[in-house]
Amino acid sequence: KQAQQALARSQNWLQQIKTPIKVVDIQRNLPKNNFDTLWGFGILTPKVESMAIAGSIMVKGWVLGKQSPAKTLRVTYKSENLLEVPVKLRRPVVIQRYPDIPSANQSGFEFSLAVAGLSTAEFNLEAVLNDQSVVPLCTIVLKSEPELESLKSEPK
Repeated sequence: KQAQQALARSQNWLQQIKTPIKVVDIQRNLPKNNFDTLWGFGILTPKVESMAIAGSIMVKGWVLGKQSPAKTLRVTYKSENLLEVPVKLRRPVVIQRYPDIPSANQSGFEFSLAVAGLSTAEFNLEAVLNDQSVVPLCTIVLKSEPELESLKSEPK
């Protein structure tokens, strides 16, 4: 019985990993009153309509604080903090766009987000600045595409 349960769990996990999950939308949430707080931000990956590979998505981007440098990027799901990553990677595109801002040299972030087993989810990205202020940036909206997987597995 334990072996059957273990097999069922591994098959379920395998099915979850194989189920395509699409990035449906990336909604910018930066409130107008925060335009004085940031020079800007950008999400380099994922792009809308891209699909999660092997149960995760890679998120890469940048955020550049105006009054206070961005320290970390926080990811929340249903108001729960999932992870916080440092904002310290080089993003040449940001350095070119903002050559006179010293913190542009280390304005990038990236992380992998496990999404296997989700049907629909919204993840919020927030910048945490050195002065401890939190700036909402965007919401990444995901939706599983199980019908795409079932079409692939049907014999032709």
